[in-house]
Amino acid sequence: MSAKLKQGKVIAGIVAIAVVAVVLVLTIPLADNDVPVNNDVPDNNVAATVNGEEIMQEDVAEMQELYEAQGMPISEEEVLEQLIMQEVLYQAATEYLPTEEEAEEQLEAQVAMMGMTMDEFHEALEAEGLSYDEQLEDFRRQLAIQGFLHEEVEVPEVTEEEAREFYDEYKQQHPDQELPPFEEVKPQIVMQLEEQRQQEAMGPFIEELVEKADIEEYV
Repeated sequence: MSAKLKQGKVIAGIVAIAVVAVVLVLTIPLADNDVPVNNDVPDNNVAATVNGEEIMQEDVAEMQELYEAQGMPISEEEVLEQLIMQEVLYQAATEYLPTEEEAEEQLEAQVAMMGMTMDEFHEALEAEGLSYDEQLEDFRRQLAIQGFLHEEVEVPEVTEEEAREFYDEYKQQHPDQELPPFEEVKPQIVMQLEEQRQQEAMGPFIEELVEKADIEEYV
């Protein structure tokens, strides 16, 4: 992988980092919430408002570019839906907003995990014409959403019996596949089941927040 491609993937991964919480937003179709659409596009290129807070057309374009950098084509409409729901979540999560110092520590850890130094990350952002301060602020917002959903949404614990049942069912459905012993794959099974339950629990919670918000789209 070229250094430039690697840097692009790191930037995309950090800037759009979200976490399970925001990925879950993808599963909730905003159209089902009867969001009013205003055909009179404001002069200042506002794409939508959420409780009075504006989402700009340039925000939509930037997020769309990040997805494309990761090889994940996505329409403007889908990006706008995500940004609207992220704004709804953030407004509910402001009390969980970490300090800049706390966010920077976690950002440095994420960058290191992706095989870059902070100097390289700064250089990569500069090469792409991106502001480090803006990316750090976006990262803080995502951490706030993470903390909020972790605290506010109760996810039922996965028991060993349930993990074993999942393993046995999979084994029956794939008799020709040689599986490792249950104890070896138990952590991965538990993680997968926890993610499924997290999605099931968070979906209705996020949906309710969106329904209560004052949202208006401009097309």
